[in-house]
Amino acid sequence: MGPDWVDVVCLLLESDAGSQDLQGLFGQNERVAAADPLAVDAFLTVLASCWRHAATLTDGVPSELKGRREFSSKSTLQWLQQRWHS
Repeated sequence: MGPDWVDVVCLLLESDAGSQDLQGLFGQNERVAAADPLAVDAFLTVLASCWRHAATLTDGVPSELKGRREFSSKSTLQWLQQRWHS
C-alpha cells in the first residue's frame, strides 16, 4: 500500500546487513529511484523511535528479541547519521 522503497528499508534493517553500508545498499535498489529523501528520513526517524522504545520493553520479552530490537535501533540511527552527514 505504501511506496516501494519502504519494503527495501524494512528488509535492510531487519536483515543482518545492519552493520554494512545501508545507504549504499539502499541506493543500489531500483525501487528507490523515485524516493523522496525527506520521506525516507522521516520514515527512518519513526522506525528508530519505535525500535528504541521497543528495546525498553522487558516484561516477558526474551533476551534475544530485546537484543534484536537494540540492534535494529542502532542500525537505524547509524543509517540516519550517514544520510545526514553525507
